[in-house]
Amino acid sequence: MHALLACAAAEIPVNNPQYRRMAEMHYIKAVSGLRQSLIETSDSSEWTVVLWTVLMLCIYERSKPHHSQGVDVHLAGAAQLIQLSFQKKTPDASIIATGAWTRLFLESFMFHVATSIPFQLTSTQSTTIDSAFSLAENILEVLCRPQISVDATSPVLGVPPKLFHYIYTIARMYQQYPCGVDISYCNELEQDLRRWDTLMTGTATPEVLTGPRLYVLCSRILLNRLMHPGNQTDDFISELISHAILLVTQLQPAQDYFAEYYSWPFLVLGTCAEKHSDRQILLSQIQGFWQATNNGTMKRLENMLTAYWTNGKSTAQNNLWLI
Repeated sequence: MHALLACAAAEIPVNNPQYRRMAEMHYIKAVSGLRQSLIETSDSSEWTVVLWTVLMLCIYERSKPHHSQGVDVHLAGAAQLIQLSFQKKTPDASIIATGAWTRLFLESFMFHVATSIPFQLTSTQSTTIDSAFSLAENILEVLCRPQISVDATSPVLGVPPKLFHYIYTIARMYQQYPCGVDISYCNELEQDLRRWDTLMTGTATPEVLTGPRLYVLCSRILLNRLMHPGNQTDDFISELISHAILLVTQLQPAQDYFAEYYSWPFLVLGTCAEKHSDRQILLSQIQGFWQATNNGTMKRLENMLTAYWTNGKSTAQNNLWLI
């Protein structure tokens, strides 16, 4: 409850420092209670509260309008708990019986791992997180419907977990660039994402399509920049950007509370869009989400992209993975 209250106080859309102090107080109490629970809880079946607390503490850290090492710490902790709680590769009856809660937690973990990379300063991979990420994906493939492209029943991702596996893979490739790029593998990913995009536009309804398709388009933009690093103004990339910007104009910040969901594709577009009009559309939506939700990542995005557009690549230190 303290972790939940910390998140709630941090994102109240009112400019009042009292709420930030209240959030910090509840955060401290949540961490204290978490440490005590880790000492007292020995049976993995009793770790439900611990799992949710760790994840909510990660959400709190991501709500800050600046870099926080707490994100990495909590994701690493969640990864260890996932490995201890879901050791079996195939979900057993107990996991399937609690499928809704299990799915919500594992989707949340995958989302934060895949999308936090460009906002963090860590440069090394974690085998613990990678292993837990794969385990979460395997379980979700059983709990959800992996044969469809867009899933309206998904509590967080909006799509089968495979797409966020692609996002995680591409983000890591960018983080490691230019230490060698497997062009053939990039081409395989591009073909998969192209098929996914075609399937989405042919089967999904408009109200559930915007967010997931933004992720597909932005993943394809990054892949093509990886494969053609010296040709950033390529007509094909420009076409993908135009399609993505059109989707951005359809978002309604005052009605869509999940601002964090759009942080990753917004950052990709912000560092790839060359047209002033595209940048202004993106900036307007970022500011709209910040005003409507008080989401710290949106405020941070505004600062990062404004510095990038104004001063050039050398000052955009927080998104070097894209340059």
